[in-house]
Amino acid sequence: MIYNNFYFWVGLMDGDGSIQVNHWRKKCLQFRFVIKLKDTFLNHQMLTQFCQCLMGGRITNSSKGFIVWVVNDKKTILRLANLLDKFPPLTKRLQCQLEFLKENLQRNNIDWYLMNRNSKYNKTDLDKTDPELNPYWISGFIEALPCCFTIRKANNHSFSISLPNEGGRVLLEKIRDYFGCPSSNKIHKKKTFYVLEIYRKEILFSIINHLTQKAPLLGEKKISFKYFQSVMLSHHCGNSFPVS
Repeated sequence: MIYNNFYFWVGLMDGDGSIQVNHWRKKCLQFRFVIKLKDTFLNHQMLTQFCQCLMGGRITNSSKGFIVWVVNDKKTILRLANLLDKFPPLTKRLQCQLEFLKENLQRNNIDWYLMNRNSKYNKTDLDKTDPELNPYWISGFIEALPCCFTIRKANNHSFSISLPNEGGRVLLEKIRDYFGCPSSNKIHKKKTFYVLEIYRKEILFSIINHLTQKAPLLGEKKISFKYFQSVMLSHHCGNSFPVS
């Protein structure tokens, strides 16, 4: 069970978290892990659970309707960085942030940090990784995304995920394959983002099965998912797409 929580947390970090390296008056480096979510009871409950599971972090309220889970204790940051070696992030964004963190922890050199902070996302070799998806990582990732479930009057409901850069396209293909969606369901490029949109009813029910039977959502996204699930079930009750 504890491993499942770790994978879910990594999915949250990949979706909406950040690993930050900053400086204080160009005299010393500061390190932080951050997850920022809408300030709701369910999100607060979920982040509290991860404070306990990860044995670190504190939850604060921001001034614009968000709650923030933050870790800035160096000892805890080292432990979380080691944890991410065992449960690695899958987005290029977080992979680059993690590598930049580890490099700065090792060097502890403010001049090197200032010279390299604007190029930390230029690691092209990270795009070549072939991610293996864990069910709990997928649910944590979905939990963190701003919009996934869409209800339409014409009943052509959908599930969508968008990610930036070429590495995002590869990851979206993996998510598509995980849910059994055929490769004919193309990943579309819209400006700087790649978008996976799923309309097939049998695949939508596969996603519902995943989020109810395999790896349930833990935070506020649970509410929009439950509504999506109820609409899908009411429209297709008795046909060939049961939820196991």
